Amino acid sequence: MALFAFVLLVGCSQPRLVELRGQTMGTTYSIKLPGAPDAIEPQALKAELDTLLVNINKQMSTYDPESDLSRINQSAAGEWVTVPAA
Repeated sequence: MALFAFVLLVGCSQPRLVELRGQTMGTTYSIKLPGAPDAIEPQALKAELDTLLVNINKQMSTYDPESDLSRINQSAAGEWVTVPAA
């Protein structure tokens, strides 16, 4: 009977759902990871994601005059602009 109860409880358990939300580039994001492994630490993953998004914004923003894309757009024709490898 105890084995049956254990199988029933384990079989009915919901898969782990990790949800991440944040703001970036003047909007918001929402990510859902159904069935996420226990090894995933949501706060650490969100911190990595936020860092990645900040770096993308530093490279590609048309609103930040210091972004790599803005520096390219502001440069004179034929002027070389050094950008990150990414």
